[in-house]
Amino acid sequence: MLPNRRTLLAGSAGLLAATALRGTAFAQAARTLQFGDVSRTAASWTLELARTSGILDHEKLVLETTYVGNNPAVAQQVVGGAFDLGVTTVETAIRAVESGAPIVMIASGMLKFPYAFMAAPSINGPADLKGKKIILDLPKSFLSYNWNKWSRANHLEPNDVEIVYDGSSANRFAALVAGAVVLAPVTQPLDFMALDRGYKKLIDMSTFANTFGFTGIVAKRDWLDKNVAVAKAFVRAGSAANDYFYDRKNRDAAVAALVAFSKVEPAIAGKVYDYYTTQLHPYAKNMALPDANVKAVADYLLEAGELKSAGPPSKYVDHRFAG
Repeated sequence: MLPNRRTLLAGSAGLLAATALRGTAFAQAARTLQFGDVSRTAASWTLELARTSGILDHEKLVLETTYVGNNPAVAQQVVGGAFDLGVTTVETAIRAVESGAPIVMIASGMLKFPYAFMAAPSINGPADLKGKKIILDLPKSFLSYNWNKWSRANHLEPNDVEIVYDGSSANRFAALVAGAVVLAPVTQPLDFMALDRGYKKLIDMSTFANTFGFTGIVAKRDWLDKNVAVAKAFVRAGSAANDYFYDRKNRDAAVAALVAFSKVEPAIAGKVYDYYTTQLHPYAKNMALPDANVKAVADYLLEAGELKSAGPPSKYVDHRFAG
C-alpha cells in the first residue's frame, strides 16, 4: 500500500528533526578553531579540501579562517591570541622564535617552495628589466634574497630596477596585470593565470629551493600544552586531506575546491592540480616538517645575515603532532 500524505509528512518531519538533532549534536561536539592565513591561494588548497570533503567534520573541527595579507601578521596574531593556529612561512616562524615569540611549528602547510617570478610580455631577459619597476614580498625574505642572487648573476645592479613591496601574492599579481610592475613573484594558481594571459616565467623558484621548507602551521606553546588532542586532530585532518588530494580519482573534487576557493577558471585549476601531482608534489605525507627543510631555512637566514645564530630544528618544531 502506498503511504498517504499524512504518513509522508510525518516521515519528512521525522527526518528533518533527526537531521536537526544530528546537526545540533555536531555543533555541540565540534571544536571551532580561529585560524590565520595570508590569502586564498593553492598554498592552502588541501586545508580547504579538508573542509569541503568532510574531513574536518570527521575530526569534529570547524576552522574559522581570517586572511590577513602577509606572513608576519599571521605570526603576530597567533602570539597575540587572536588565532589558535595559523599558517605562515617557515622563515617567518624562525624569525619570530629567535625574536622571543612563544610559538612553535607543529606541521607543514605546504612543504615545497612553489613560487615563480612572472614577467610582463615585453620582458625577454634580464637586460629588459633595467629602469623598470618590480614588486617583491618583503625587503628581507627568501624571495628577495634569491632575487638579489639572480640579479647579480645576470649583471643587474641594485639601482637598475625600482623595487616596491607587498606581502600578498594576490596583490603582487594584481600589480603585474595592471601594468604597475613588470615582474612579480607569485604562487599557484596565479603563475598559471599569468601564463594564460601571455606573461612569462622568468625565474622558477623550485630550482633554487629543492630542500627549502615553505610554510608551517604555528601555535603558541602554552595553547598547545592545553590542546594536544585538538592539535593532533587538526594534523590528522590535514594529513588525510593531503592523501585525498594526491588520489587522482579525486581530481574533479580538488579542482572544484580550488575554483571556489581562489576564484580561478577550472582549466587553470586543472593545470595546477596536474603540476602538483606529477611534478612539484608540494604537500608532505602526514604534514611532516622534516628537520632538513627547517635547517635549510635557518642556514639561509644565517648566510644572509638575518640571524646571528640559530638553534637546532627542535627549537622551532614540536614533532609530537606530524610526521
